[in-house]
Amino acid sequence: MKTIALVIIVLLVVTYTSLLVLRMLENARVNRLRKTLQVAQASKKVFSPEMIEGLPETAQRYVHHAIAPGTPLSRRVEITMTGEIQPKPGGAWMPFTAQQIITPGSGFVWQATARQGVLSMQVTDSYAAGVGKMRVALFGLIPMVSVSNPDVSKSAAGRLAGETVWLPVALLPINGAVWEGIDRTHARVTVSIDGMSTTVTLTIDEVGRVTEVVFPRWNDEKRAFVPFGVIMEKEATFDGYTIPVKIRAGWGFGTDTYREFFRATILQVRFY
Repeated sequence: MKTIALVIIVLLVVTYTSLLVLRMLENARVNRLRKTLQVAQASKKVFSPEMIEGLPETAQRYVHHAIAPGTPLSRRVEITMTGEIQPKPGGAWMPFTAQQIITPGSGFVWQATARQGVLSMQVTDSYAAGVGKMRVALFGLIPMVSVSNPDVSKSAAGRLAGETVWLPVALLPINGAVWEGIDRTHARVTVSIDGMSTTVTLTIDEVGRVTEVVFPRWNDEKRAFVPFGVIMEKEATFDGYTIPVKIRAGWGFGTDTYREFFRATILQVRFY
């Protein structure tokens, strides 16, 4: 019996040590990604209305509302948020807190801790250098999901395109954004990320506030690009940028299969 108990203890120690090593390796990977996304030197340019001359009126209304004249053209944004997520249809909503860094055109890292009762999960969603990865670890140690493949990368690149509204500078023509007017309250903007172009449709009110964002995003379960929509419920201004700070999002936006699974409120924003 002592021998069996000793073997079990050794196995537990080895398993725990292995899980710790895996977590350390993952943390090192994420830290490397964050460093690649942290632009060393901020742009010396500032926003001026001349930068959007010739754009459709709806697009100009949005940009004028989102960026105040004289605002430095930041290259990245770092966000702290809280909210809730529903991993499975009909399942429980799990509260979370998260930190995110977004460098438009380059990548993002979203790190969250979600809880359900006594259970705690650490979630990391990332994209950089054309590679996306999703990792979910129970109690931050036990890997439940760890996947990185071309489909994950396509979905992550779509997410990066859709989240440009958190750094409106990315939607200026000088940064490669191509606008197309639809009507008084809708416009499309196409952004390119690592050779993949994504067209984002924005709903914009008379003030210039963006109220909805819809874009095609790869869904691995359906093996196709699916309309992904974000509803903007509230906005706030930080350092000359007016951005959404309360959102709801889901797959199949505008269809009978729409499923909202993500709700978030932005607590802190820093532009660099």
